[in-house]
Amino acid sequence: MKLTIGLLSEAKHQTLGTFLLHLDCNVISSKDLTEFFSSAVSKTSHVLFLDKDFLKTEQDYHAMRAYLARLNYAKRPRLICLDGDTKITKVPNSGSISSADFSVVKNVLDESIRLLNKSVARSQSEADVIVFDDEEEVVEVIEEEVTDQKAAKQIEAFLNIKKAKSLDELGINLVSSLNKIVLPGRKGVYFKYLPTYCSLVALGGFNFESKKVTGVGLNFSTSKDFDASKHLQQLMYVPAFLKVVERLFEHTDVTVRTFDCDRESKGVVVYEDPPRGSSDIDVLCLCDYAEATLRSIVYKHKYIQNKRNNESTGCILKEGFFDQLQNEVIRAKRVLLPVTVMLFELDHFYGIKTKFNQERVKTLVKSFARILRDNVRHNDLVGQLGESKFAVLFPHMSTEDALIKAQKMNKIIGQTKFFSDMKKGLICSASVAMGTYPTQVTSADHLMVSLESLLSHKESAGSLMVLKPKPGFVKDFEEMKLPDSAMNRKRSIQNES
Repeated sequence: MKLTIGLLSEAKHQTLGTFLLHLDCNVISSKDLTEFFSSAVSKTSHVLFLDKDFLKTEQDYHAMRAYLARLNYAKRPRLICLDGDTKITKVPNSGSISSADFSVVKNVLDESIRLLNKSVARSQSEADVIVFDDEEEVVEVIEEEVTDQKAAKQIEAFLNIKKAKSLDELGINLVSSLNKIVLPGRKGVYFKYLPTYCSLVALGGFNFESKKVTGVGLNFSTSKDFDASKHLQQLMYVPAFLKVVERLFEHTDVTVRTFDCDRESKGVVVYEDPPRGSSDIDVLCLCDYAEATLRSIVYKHKYIQNKRNNESTGCILKEGFFDQLQNEVIRAKRVLLPVTVMLFELDHFYGIKTKFNQERVKTLVKSFARILRDNVRHNDLVGQLGESKFAVLFPHMSTEDALIKAQKMNKIIGQTKFFSDMKKGLICSASVAMGTYPTQVTSADHLMVSLESLLSHKESAGSLMVLKPKPGFVKDFEEMKLPDSAMNRKRSIQNES
């Protein structure tokens, strides 16, 4: 049988290409991965020779494994690196030889022909031949049915990974998916990495009959110079981790796969090595897909955070602030407690921008935002409505209490020396407009529009303005003070009992 050989190489291996043609092989020669994959769609190689330069990055390995995963087991080529000193460890059924050693190349091709003939003979023997009375033969290939079942399991495993919405759910779904596609009896564990505690904690495992793996972990917090991005990549060289592995698996013949995003470790999956001679491409591809899903989850979370928060100042943006204000107004109607909002605006900001450079102005805005955030309660919310305009949401705060709070915060702002690294520094003031629902307004929209209007008509720098209700204004409800509210709830509980 004639072999088809893939030669993924630069021009330096022309002699090898000529030798392969001399051996009467079909040669598919390519100079890059994209070109090879496009030509390999119609012609599947039995052996693929490639330079080490074509598998440099993780993206190259992912692309190669994805290509192999699309092929039937019997059609997957053997990968041979044309550099005798390079070992391909991230792609199954691979090896390395020297491109100048033609005798070894000939041995590889002879072995490939032998395995190919053996595979063809086995496929023919696996066919059932049924003979009817009219001597008509019907051939049913059982291998196709087995392949279809395997493909269905693989699709189910990938879909299970895809539906994960959080990192914890992804780890649990990865464990259950691996359980479906690995060979029966092989064990595996997924460890979640907790950066706050520098710890690996097992979320779950598969094929552990008697042992419970959930909660088993390893704490690196006492280790000096621990760097998760580096040390988790070399876990099999960490004695403490080897002890954990030996305790769970009773041996150390395992594969460790780390999941990272933006150089931050998120988790580690550990599973037993496959039996000698068998391929693990499906497991590798599933892990690749899980890592891609992990990055999608992380980036989506960051997008939502950046959409709601200003990364520079740490304050929630206008849209998110208004959504939260709407929710607090709805809650105020239920608990009969007021909601106060203050608008702060730095005075003479245009003059500051013309006097100082852009970096100085950014530092000023960040410092101003930090003063606001440091001088509010835990459940209060600071939002940024413009470059120099901020809003603070105070749930359950009356106008009287808010007035005292505003005076105190304005005093702190006026006493702060910005740009302390400069000789003179900078002293700023801020104008404040404040209002309360339901004391002066009837809705969240009414409150924000009224405060914006009040602030735009400030008379002097450092003004403190309180919103006044219009004539004939009627409150949505008569708000209570917090002590009155607590007493009212106590009475209500006593009456119910």
